[in-house]
Amino acid sequence: MSAHVPYAMPKLDGNRVPLRGRVYPVQHKRAHEAAAKHNLSLSDYLGALIDRAEGLPNKIDNPDRQGALPIPEAS
Repeated sequence: MSAHVPYAMPKLDGNRVPLRGRVYPVQHKRAHEAAAKHNLSLSDYLGALIDRAEGLPNKIDNPDRQGALPIPEAS
């Protein structure tokens, strides 16, 4: 059983955080094709999959949605 590691937000790149990882070439190809089918970037497609898995509104099921999560206004 792994120990719970508290979440620490990485440095922002604009309004987003960078995400780096590796997938198999065939997975990358499938993700690229699926993202293109939904007119999304790979990053937006991954974010939509994460939101969808949590039962949240997302750009896959609702393509007119402007953003997956509300961006808080700077105070």
